Amino acid sequence: MANTHTGFEDDDIVNEVDVDSYVKPNKKVDDNDKDNDDDSLASLVSDDLDATTGATETSTEDPSDNKHEIGGDESAAVFKQRLVVFLILFLAALGVSLTVYFLTAAAEHAEFEAQFDSTAQKVIDSFQDIVVQKFSALASLSVSFTAYVRSQQQSGDMEVAWPFVTINDFHQRSATARSLSDALMIQLLPVIDQDKRIAWEEYSNNNTYWMQEGLVYQQALGLGLDKDGSKRLLEEDKEEEEEEAPKLELTNDETDEITFATGVANVIYDYSLEGVMSPSPPRPQYFPLSQFSPIIRSSPGNFDYGFRMRAAYEHSKLFIGPIYTYGPATPDSADPRAAFYATLLTFAAGEPTMYMGDPTSQIFVPVFEHYEQDRGTEKPVAFIAAYIIWGTYFKDMLSPSVEGVIVVLENPCEGAFTYMLNGPNATFLGNGDLHDPKYHKYGRTAMLGDLGETAQRALLGLGLYQEECPIGIRVYPSATFEDNYQSNLPILVTMAVGLVFVFTAAMFLLYDRLVERRQDVVLSSATQSSAIVSNLFPESIAEKLMQAEADKQAAKSGQKHAFRSATVRLQSFLDGDDEGTQLADLFLDCTVIYCDIAGFTAWSSTRDPSQVFTLLQTIFQAFDQIATRNRVFKVETIGDSYVAVTGIPKPQNNHAILMARFAQECLNKFNVLVKKLEVSLGPDTADLAMRFGIHSGPVTAGVLRGERSRFQLFGDTVNTTACIESTCRRNAIQVSEATAKLLMAANKGHWLTKREDVVNAKGKIGLVTYWLAVRRRGGGGSSVVSDSEANVYAIEDELKETTKQSRLIDWATDLLVGHLKAIVARNQAIGQQTSKKTPTLAKQTRVPGETSLDEVVEVIEMPTFEASHAGEADISQVKIPEKVIAQLNRCVASIAATYRTNPFHNFEHACHVTMAVDKFMKRIVAPDLRTTGVEQSQSVSAMLHEYTHGITSDPLLLFAIVFSALIHDADHRGVSNTQLMKEDPALGVTYKGKSIAEQNSLDIAWDILMRDEFVDLQACIFGGSESEMKRFRQVIVNVVLATDIFDKELNDLRKGRWARAFSNEKQQDEQHNDLRATIVIEHIIQASDVSHTMQHWHVYRKWNQHLFHEMRLAYQEGRMGADPASFWFKGELGFFDNYIIPLAKKLKECNVFGVSSDECLVYAMQNRSEWEQRGEGIVEEMLQETYEQCLGDGFEDEGLDTILE
Repeated sequence: MANTHTGFEDDDIVNEVDVDSYVKPNKKVDDNDKDNDDDSLASLVSDDLDATTGATETSTEDPSDNKHEIGGDESAAVFKQRLVVFLILFLAALGVSLTVYFLTAAAEHAEFEAQFDSTAQKVIDSFQDIVVQKFSALASLSVSFTAYVRSQQQSGDMEVAWPFVTINDFHQRSATARSLSDALMIQLLPVIDQDKRIAWEEYSNNNTYWMQEGLVYQQALGLGLDKDGSKRLLEEDKEEEEEEAPKLELTNDETDEITFATGVANVIYDYSLEGVMSPSPPRPQYFPLSQFSPIIRSSPGNFDYGFRMRAAYEHSKLFIGPIYTYGPATPDSADPRAAFYATLLTFAAGEPTMYMGDPTSQIFVPVFEHYEQDRGTEKPVAFIAAYIIWGTYFKDMLSPSVEGVIVVLENPCEGAFTYMLNGPNATFLGNGDLHDPKYHKYGRTAMLGDLGETAQRALLGLGLYQEECPIGIRVYPSATFEDNYQSNLPILVTMAVGLVFVFTAAMFLLYDRLVERRQDVVLSSATQSSAIVSNLFPESIAEKLMQAEADKQAAKSGQKHAFRSATVRLQSFLDGDDEGTQLADLFLDCTVIYCDIAGFTAWSSTRDPSQVFTLLQTIFQAFDQIATRNRVFKVETIGDSYVAVTGIPKPQNNHAILMARFAQECLNKFNVLVKKLEVSLGPDTADLAMRFGIHSGPVTAGVLRGERSRFQLFGDTVNTTACIESTCRRNAIQVSEATAKLLMAANKGHWLTKREDVVNAKGKIGLVTYWLAVRRRGGGGSSVVSDSEANVYAIEDELKETTKQSRLIDWATDLLVGHLKAIVARNQAIGQQTSKKTPTLAKQTRVPGETSLDEVVEVIEMPTFEASHAGEADISQVKIPEKVIAQLNRCVASIAATYRTNPFHNFEHACHVTMAVDKFMKRIVAPDLRTTGVEQSQSVSAMLHEYTHGITSDPLLLFAIVFSALIHDADHRGVSNTQLMKEDPALGVTYKGKSIAEQNSLDIAWDILMRDEFVDLQACIFGGSESEMKRFRQVIVNVVLATDIFDKELNDLRKGRWARAFSNEKQQDEQHNDLRATIVIEHIIQASDVSHTMQHWHVYRKWNQHLFHEMRLAYQEGRMGADPASFWFKGELGFFDNYIIPLAKKLKECNVFGVSSDECLVYAMQNRSEWEQRGEGIVEEMLQETYEQCLGDGFEDEGLDTILE
């Protein structure tokens, strides 16, 4: 289908129609109004219109020149002054509007900068305050540990001395510090000198009671339990009667192996980069893990933190460790470091919690033996290690109304880490500085080390070491933050200023119009008349027309026409009573419709040109009648598209309603007609559908006169209508939002259903459309129905559903009746009498023990062509008796009933093959009998008979070929012959394992045809001649069995015959000609059987999909060995390369099919190329459809992924 109306490159779409043929219904002509004067204006116009085609003297004068001549210099001066005033107003409006806009926008931007400065300072101050507050809690814990040891010593327990200290109530003390500092874990790391290592290792293994105390404390608080309380999240319960772990006495000889018999490592140990534990090598100091809270498995005691503690120990200050990030993890994740943090988060939350990869650090706080005032220069005796997640330090900084603040946490060692602050929430965005470079200049920076004296005092004199890797933050705004301070105020203010100037300009225009009204009317009228006449007529006629018009103006006789509107003049022209002026004008209230036939291109590719035009003529003539009845103006037809409009040329207030009723009536009528036409035009005709697009709006319309007068529409309304039609679904009416509003305003909203998605077409994005269905209002609506609306409902009542099977049977009957007429005409021409006697062959078709395959002959004998009888056969005069037609219809119905409900091998496909056969035979060059002289006619007929190998000269042969196509797949089981022999061994034995399905189809159909109930049909076909019956059977045997293309032996025989028949072009004897005829006949059925591969892509896709579904169903039922999805794509390519394309080339080499052979080859090549590009995706789509169908049919769900694999 040539969708020419949707493929224009220009913005406007121009539609033209011959308006000479337009006749206003019920037009009345008053003879008394005719002017008998030959020199009158009407006579001049009429005479010139008759001579338009041959006129050579035409006016090429520019209308603008006429305007200048008529108006003079005064008009030019006024025009220039108007331009100057407009220019001044425009420049003033533009300047003031831009100034106001930029000033307002600048004020908003200044507000944004001020708000950000305030917010950034608040973030910096809050961050420092939060850090000091949380770190001071750790400093207080350090002082409490110092106080604990000193109190123990003052109470007389002098054995308590660093580093051999175990803090009682460690978990209670740590819990408070963890809560205040938001630390996930707190650890105590004593400083162990080298000479005290062995003593410490013995002490730490003999003093593990604090762990049991911690577990009891955690259990009392319900910490570390699953939701059901049945077991601990991180620690298993220990039996209350568990014996105390034996005390160990360790020496240097026992430190080669690391054990955890007491829950604490027997030696101080390190982790290598590969995660391997080994005893720590000699060092000046060790910093082993002594006590920790909470108690979790992943923190075993005596791990040495020495590599992290050197700087803190040397400077005796609070120290922040490196910033680390790990991947998201759960407590069970493979990464021990990420799993460690997930475990801590889970413990803190009391429920399984995932670590999301936030930056983390350890805070090391020194513990001294003496208080600050007594400390002097002493080194720390221990350190407190606290694990923190930096995200908690950025929470609750901002109010909920402040969003979109970017904070970059960074140090020169590990780099940057970015957070987004939205009110009280902080979200980690990722590693690196991720702020928008657009806001780089607004950044604010603060270093954590820049703490004031108050902050230093809060850290209890411990100080903060920030010399190696100082930590700081940078604060930036984001687009979200800026959006909070941007509004539409600049635009609104600018629009208000602009409206003031627009109002001023409008007042100027009104004043200008009042002053120049008289001059403008005169000038416009004169200019228009001069331009139209100059363009329409030769100069001599134009001068007479202008003079006549001037005389009328002077005499006031033509005044009634001088100020007629363009609409009235256009209607006058279409009615035929206009003086010849040509107009084009803008019609504001119109409704345009575009409609085309969906599937037309694919359908027409399988039909003769005469059938294509039969369809279009029938449909469009019916549309024309509906248009006249509904007062719709038909514009034109383009291919299979139909264009019409309401509201032009005469205004119609209900133009949208008229068009809606017209569309619905056309749709209903179309569905009735295609079902009726399927009987004469063949399969798939009833599957055609219409698409309608309707849009309302202004349309520019006018009359263009050339060799033929044309009516044109153009404008965006026409373009939009085409887009709406092109996106419409099959058998539906899609209307624009503009049309829908008009219908709703007319109380027709019940006709509309809003489309769920928006329409995006070429040049049109986001169109809101509605589906239209003209129907009676339900409920308590009005019962009054207009005449045009009643027509819609009348056609709906006519839509009585008939089965597709019955329509195909009627079509096949009608096709065969046409061939029967040719047989009868030929018998009458040769003087053969029809006999009702049934030949004996009907009772016994072959020798017992033989099969239909044994009857196949290499050469079918063609009858001798009698040129003297050729011109005597007149099919138009032949009438087939009704009872013969009835018997033929029952016979076809009986054959149709033998077809099974396979997706591919069904009666519909048989009809498709039959239609292809009929098309091939019509394309064979037939003997031309329309010549002058008997001898010449006979000579030409004989020559063409030989050229076509006698095929078209034998109507019985043609009938047999068509009948063979109709029966060739009767009772097909939907499986291959190999599988059929497995499923029905008796059938395989009957046909000796060769061409089983084909022979079975042939025998079933033959038995039906030879039934006693069809005796009149038999007599009409065979004429009571046994030789004709034998010849008929011989043809259908050869033709039906030729469809078995997978039998290697038969294929080899066919190739050999082809080589003999067409290798020697000079050999023209009768036997050789019959051999060629036999090959051509077999190639007709073979090409027709796979004709979908040599037709339009949509036709090929349809039947290819049906075949795939049939084979896929057989595979799922266990009737096929291999899944067709596994070989379908490459199999189709091989089928094209090895069979279809060679077959198409052979059709061309036969040299009898005319343009059909070229058409077949072109389509085959195109389909092969298209399949190569899209085939793999199409196979997956078909497989998905099959998968969904199988689920619906109750097959076991094996999973689509499994099928695809």
